[in-house]
Amino acid sequence: MLAPLDRSKLPTAWANIDPRFLGLPFDPHNNFSVPYAWGTTGLAYRADLVKEDVESWSVLFDPRYARHILLLDDAREVFGMASRSLAIRSIPQTPMKSGRRAICFWGETSGERYNSSNFQEDLAAGDAWIAQAYNGNMTFVMRDEPNIRYVIPKEGGTISVDCACIPRTAPHKELAEAFIDYCHRPHVAALFVNDSGFNTPNRYDLKDIEPWLLRNPAVFPNPASLVHCEFMRDIGPAAQLYDQYWTEIKAR
Repeated sequence: MLAPLDRSKLPTAWANIDPRFLGLPFDPHNNFSVPYAWGTTGLAYRADLVKEDVESWSVLFDPRYARHILLLDDAREVFGMASRSLAIRSIPQTPMKSGRRAICFWGETSGERYNSSNFQEDLAAGDAWIAQAYNGNMTFVMRDEPNIRYVIPKEGGTISVDCACIPRTAPHKELAEAFIDYCHRPHVAALFVNDSGFNTPNRYDLKDIEPWLLRNPAVFPNPASLVHCEFMRDIGPAAQLYDQYWTEIKAR
């Protein structure tokens, strides 16, 4: 469905992108995709309601916060959280079953609440105290509500990258490539960060980033916190097991 990219039309992009975000498994030679944003999945919480520093996924299983917790409505993210909280880092069936038991236990003790769309609003309103969260959703909420924090748990989390692609049927492919290359100019990349609240794998000048964003750990995390973060990968037939268990969990 995607058109191969003409690298000669993207000189700025290839010169400025952080190599960490190139050559990923879904497009190992970047023949079809150009990274333009990246983020993490971690924990967001209300410091005025959770009277401790949150640093581990295990807080989601703490009975003190039962019925004040949100998980993402995303099987891979939730099973990844459960696996990390159980110190399980592989995909075979046995760890999957352990993850399923952990999530079922969470649902029975905390009340089942899954939200991937507007969990930040529940945190801002105080309806949720702790949430598994995408970092980009938290940026402007944290600006407006100083009691909200965002952390990448010590066990690690998901690191993700958003890419620009061109449909194979696009009528103006060269114009699309020119636009992608324009977006990777350092000054334009900085404007993107300021406007979206997401970080970018592009090179930019820090002086062009708004200072409050530079201080926001949801946008600019400590590099040490990323050591145990992982990109999601295609898991092949195991995806059916995820779907089966997720359907069972959501039907409880």
